[in-house]
Amino acid sequence: GRLFCNSLCPAGAVVGLLSRFSLFRIVIDENSCNECGKCERACKANCIESSSIRIEYSACINCFNCLDSCPTDAVRYRPIHGFVPVISMIKFDASRRSFFKQISTPFIGGSLLTLIRADDGLARSSGYDENKKIPVTPPGSKSISHFSQYCTACYLCVSACPSHVLVPSFLDYGMTGLFQPKMDYAASYCNYDCVACGEVCPSGAIFPLDAIEKKQVQIGKSVFVKDDCVVVKKKKDCAACSEHCPTKAVHMVPYEGTLVLPEVNNDVCVGCGACEHACPTTPRKAIYVKSNAFHAKAKKPEPSTSKLPEAGIHDFPF
Repeated sequence: GRLFCNSLCPAGAVVGLLSRFSLFRIVIDENSCNECGKCERACKANCIESSSIRIEYSACINCFNCLDSCPTDAVRYRPIHGFVPVISMIKFDASRRSFFKQISTPFIGGSLLTLIRADDGLARSSGYDENKKIPVTPPGSKSISHFSQYCTACYLCVSACPSHVLVPSFLDYGMTGLFQPKMDYAASYCNYDCVACGEVCPSGAIFPLDAIEKKQVQIGKSVFVKDDCVVVKKKKDCAACSEHCPTKAVHMVPYEGTLVLPEVNNDVCVGCGACEHACPTTPRKAIYVKSNAFHAKAKKPEPSTSKLPEAGIHDFPF
């Protein structure tokens, strides 16, 4: 995490250089330290190695979380003059050594993804490829432009997300939004009741929402590609998208004989991605979420009164 901050940010490089000559420094008294690891877990910059009791001062941002977390008061902030610190600086930074490996990974991954998409044939009339290039931003981020402007790629939302649907992006937001998080419905989907990302965002990129308000925030709309659906393509029962939809924006309607087919009501769709994540079709999903550039408000879902053929209700193939 924090690849830009730790490896690319020019301001961080200057501060990291100056920090080597600071008059005050966080030190650890090895006589008091019991190597419990609490300081390491509390460190925002991941610059404490509790097993060897070392600190990488060039990465330290003096947030002092380590001081508050230490149960034995072994971590202290002291002047360096006249005091020989018991902690020696790490002679080399493994993360810097692996910088080119880290920075090349997104380029390689992006290239492979482009090749896969190119090999997948021409874009469908639904505009699948074009729509999927536009990232879906988390509930509470208001719009793509707002999120891209204020997000610092700190990844607190990524680590707090219980369903792990938030993942770092690459160039989805352009060069100015490098590595900012996006919703990846191939990995998971947004929990209908979850508001964790808005509670931890420190920059205002994601505003906090209460559970009731969040259930009507529409971050995108579902698009159903009928020709790709297994019901049409293979004449097999499938209701995965409808089963997983929390608002029943995706519901099943009679198709042929006992077969039922998904139908989308985007008035109540919130764009959570549950339908897309559950859809079994490959390489393209028969149903996917198209991002809303500006988040909208969905209507409250109403109880379904439709009656389906008995086979469509009870026979679930997965």
